[in-house]
Amino acid sequence: MEVAVSGDRGCVLSARLAPATYLFAVAHGFGTIDGEPPARVALGRLRGEFERRSRNDRLRRVQLRPKAVTGALIGALARVNGDLYSRSASHDDYVTSGCSVTAALVIDARVYLAHVGSTAAYLSRDGYVVGLTKDDAFDADGLSVLTRAVGIEPHLEVAVCSFALTGGDALVLSGRRTRTSDDRRRLSEQLVWGPGHAGKDDLLIVRYDAEVEPASSAACAPPLWRTVLTTLAATAAFYAALCLQ
Repeated sequence: MEVAVSGDRGCVLSARLAPATYLFAVAHGFGTIDGEPPARVALGRLRGEFERRSRNDRLRRVQLRPKAVTGALIGALARVNGDLYSRSASHDDYVTSGCSVTAALVIDARVYLAHVGSTAAYLSRDGYVVGLTKDDAFDADGLSVLTRAVGIEPHLEVAVCSFALTGGDALVLSGRRTRTSDDRRRLSEQLVWGPGHAGKDDLLIVRYDAEVEPASSAACAPPLWRTVLTTLAATAAFYAALCLQ
């Protein structure tokens, strides 16, 4: 796993939780939480939640049950949301702070992705780049208005999905969505030359090489047939999404 980061490091999270188990995230916020940027607070809280949940290999023991891993991801973000909401001055009629978060929990070659807000995730495969997240925001008089975000409501609705990585894939988490052809071009350049090549966007690029990734223990490894089917399904879903772009 090769990781490259650019932009504000306080808005990007990269953590190794256990052998072949990683947590990656980007956040972008507004306002403050106890005088701190909400993105920094949210990512620190998220890291703490997963460090606690990964003790005694709890995450790896449930990796053969994707719904359990997805549930852990949703539950962690719900705890983060509750913490930020309780510490801000936001209420039902007035929002003072909040942040967008896109997080990826990677266990072996499987990615569990959670998203809320205007941050984004992309998958690069075979020279093509496909968006994995929707934009929870709309433009109003030149301003971007969030429809969902962490910390603006007592309850959080999170979009989640999971897929398998194949050798040569690059998972990209970005502090903002690509909206124009120039944004797409810049993202392609960053994938080729590194995130510091064009601009200072908050960006995290994870390159996956199946040949050098450490194998998990035999007790945790899924059957070969399941791995093959998962990889084929992920590739089919990728190209289906590409056709919809």
